[in-house]
Amino acid sequence: MKPRPTACKNWLGAEQARRNAAGQDRWEAFAGHREQIAARLLACASAPPGKLCVLGAGNSNDLELGALGRAFAEVHLVDIDEEALARGVARQADADPRAVRLHGGIDLTGCWDMLGDWSPGRLPADEQIQVAVERAMAASPPGLGGLFDVAVSTCLASQLIEGAVLALGPQHPRVLELILAIRTAHLRLLAELLVAGGKGILIADFVSSETLPELLAPAEPDWPELLQRVVASRNFFHGLNPFALVSLFRGDPLLAQSTTAAEITGFWRWRQGTKTFAVCAIGFRRAE
Repeated sequence: MKPRPTACKNWLGAEQARRNAAGQDRWEAFAGHREQIAARLLACASAPPGKLCVLGAGNSNDLELGALGRAFAEVHLVDIDEEALARGVARQADADPRAVRLHGGIDLTGCWDMLGDWSPGRLPADEQIQVAVERAMAASPPGLGGLFDVAVSTCLASQLIEGAVLALGPQHPRVLELILAIRTAHLRLLAELLVAGGKGILIADFVSSETLPELLAPAEPDWPELLQRVVASRNFFHGLNPFALVSLFRGDPLLAQSTTAAEITGFWRWRQGTKTFAVCAIGFRRAE
């Protein structure tokens, strides 16, 4: 296993920092999304309080840090954008500084530094893409101070996958290979961060109203019917078919060996400005 790179300062990192800065004041817009995440995390809390790890915390607009700090002995927030983490915690006055631990500048792909050297106008050789795939799949978990009772990825998978698409372009013949490597590695990382019997949650936005306008309708969707239709028409973000994500826990040898009980536990809509995203939560356990 190779160590995971840290503090990737490149155009992809700069773009993520720009987006975080632009979204730092959207606390109210995240209210419903934040409630969904809080309910799932608080349901995982135990007595005595355990340790929680959040991957992709960013501005923490989707996290009730005060409530989480009371339910967990430690709340570890991980993101590549150090400034966003600091801003997010400072904004929540009830966040307990004794409970919240920040881990900024952490690359959660294993190859973000390479992706940031590429663009559709500056494409890498096949050998470089192969190295990126191998690095993603071989990267060891970052040092975060031990294992966790609960670990969650909060709509981070779509951002990591988007990095690959931005780096190579959506039509590149090997972009899907890189996407799938990053996706598999991310699920493995989430599982590797857990203690035996620990609970993992993957929260993923998988389609938006840009291609599925009915998400803007007032009525709540018929989620099973919508999901069947979205999957049949392949109208989902690259690599984020919810059925495929659940299947990966059973089909990937390492995930199949290390996890149990992976299942979709719910859907909701997340409104952001003029767009609305469909979000699913997938829960699983680390094998005993």
